[in-house]
Amino acid sequence: MIRQAGRRGFLAALGLTVACRGVARSQEEGESLAEGAPPVEEPQTEAPPAESPVPVVPQAVFEDVTVSMEVARTDAERQKGLGGHAPLGETDGMLFVFERPSFHAFWMKGMLFPLDLMWIERGQVVYVERNAPNYPPDTPDRSLPVYAPMEQATYVLEVNAGFADRYGIGVGSAVELRGI
Repeated sequence: MIRQAGRRGFLAALGLTVACRGVARSQEEGESLAEGAPPVEEPQTEAPPAESPVPVVPQAVFEDVTVSMEVARTDAERQKGLGGHAPLGETDGMLFVFERPSFHAFWMKGMLFPLDLMWIERGQVVYVERNAPNYPPDTPDRSLPVYAPMEQATYVLEVNAGFADRYGIGVGSAVELRGI
């Protein structure tokens, strides 16, 4: 029914519903409204500003740079990763989120561009694989190297190759993950 009414009809119906709720609330509180009088609007109060609002786009915030991230949470999302993905922007990446820390291993199957991979635990980078190359699509799986950290991690961030060097990110670098 909403689709048939169109946007204008939907908005009008929404306004009528809101107005009716206002009348019902006033009548429940023992107030009476003169016939035809518009409902009294309650004053709007502004919520206090949050200290650090949750960003609309998830972010990894390092000392000198912030990365806007796509997030892979499910097994299917993690398996696909950035395989076949268009090249990333300068400060874009993908964050892989796992249920628990482990030695999560990665390979470059289906990648169209080289990457830096950063394993993250407790707000810091615990391992970095720099300049992992992409391979031709016909490369046999057994020929693809596997990249694994030296320390367990819950998160892995993939960014363009050279990113870690360009921004001085290494083992021990602090990172705040926001909006995940």
